[in-house]
Amino acid sequence: MRFVSKDIGQDLSGLERLRIDFQKKNTREDVVRTVRYLLAGSGEAIERAYDCIFGTYKLNGFGEACVMELLGWGDAKRPPFNNRSIRGIRFLGFDVEHLVAGE
Repeated sequence: MRFVSKDIGQDLSGLERLRIDFQKKNTREDVVRTVRYLLAGSGEAIERAYDCIFGTYKLNGFGEACVMELLGWGDAKRPPFNNRSIRGIRFLGFDVEHLVAGE
């Protein structure tokens, strides 16, 4: 979703152009179908993610990072946790060294 033509409203922000481009390339029904399948479909989560990245549930402009982030936010056992999360938690004053070390 990173690169969108400037032909889509030069006076719009990048985020607005991304949204318009995404909506042009994917129907609402396809988006709902993919999100439902990814978060609540049958089978293993990693297999559903694969289907959303490479298979019949793939959305145009919604790649691996987007799929895995959404999967993480949708699963309480697999929350997204990366360097940005760690910095934010540290900023709030929490000690995250034991989480970073995998303890």
